[in-house]
Amino acid sequence: MMKPALPLFVIALALLVLVGCGVEGGSGAPAPAREVPSLPSIEETLPDLWRFLGELDAGIDAGTYESTEALIARCRQFYTPEQMAEIETSIPGWGHMASFADGKTLWHVNVAMLALLRLDEYRSMTPDERKVIEWTVLLHDIAKEPVDGRDYRHPFRSAAVAGRILPELGFPVTAAYSSGFEGWFELTDTATRHDADQNLELMDNDRLPAILAGIDRSFAEPTRAAVAAIALHQSITSLAAWPVKTPLTDEQVATHVDEEVRPVLAVLTLADSGGWNLFDPPTREAMYEETRTVFRDLPAARPLVDSSL
Repeated sequence: MMKPALPLFVIALALLVLVGCGVEGGSGAPAPAREVPSLPSIEETLPDLWRFLGELDAGIDAGTYESTEALIARCRQFYTPEQMAEIETSIPGWGHMASFADGKTLWHVNVAMLALLRLDEYRSMTPDERKVIEWTVLLHDIAKEPVDGRDYRHPFRSAAVAGRILPELGFPVTAAYSSGFEGWFELTDTATRHDADQNLELMDNDRLPAILAGIDRSFAEPTRAAVAAIALHQSITSLAAWPVKTPLTDEQVATHVDEEVRPVLAVLTLADSGGWNLFDPPTREAMYEETRTVFRDLPAARPLVDSSL
């Protein structure tokens, strides 16, 4: 099974640490050391939820849960009003997400998290890389409002909400965040269009360059990669049987899906599809193989351009 390398993602995290430790060129004298806060984890922030996911994961291995229906039944027991309120304090919008289609998105997020925990790519990550992808998967559908089972607008809108939540949890932002976030949120949250041919509300890719430029300005790594991956998680067709409604062109992929975002987006995409097929190994593994091939063969990313220049 292929295990994709994450070199630039690792470099971005390493640079974040080096800057915080005061590494400075020129005079040869180190700058005064500054403490860099560690990235927050779901385990520390929401320990009951993390323990519950561990219970489900162990239960699959033990044969306690042998179907998605069995997992959902256990989820219904766990997600009491009190538990939902507790999670809402750290993840505003959690209850709203769960209120549609008899909790369909809530159940999906849980099985996507379980798929993530079982991926080789996840198991080969560093602790900080794991924290980033855990929050990315947990929040990837946070603004989803399925009507008739679907919501084709939600990646941009979920990225907007995640962009508010992650800094509150302790993920790093840039100096521009405080002045620019609300305008970026409004742009991203409302970036939808009506497709008359399909009679659907879709993401408006004409606004994608501005959305991603705002992400670049407002969020430091690895927050930037997480928010961008959520925004883009239905922009590349990774499974021929399930084409996305607003696919990027090869030119757009090369321009907008850079080397820091790609590994996060790839693992999010694997967990997202794996959650739908957790108990169907042949289908799941075939889908994983197809998705890995798609990401391996994406057009080469263009070098990042400093949007502040």
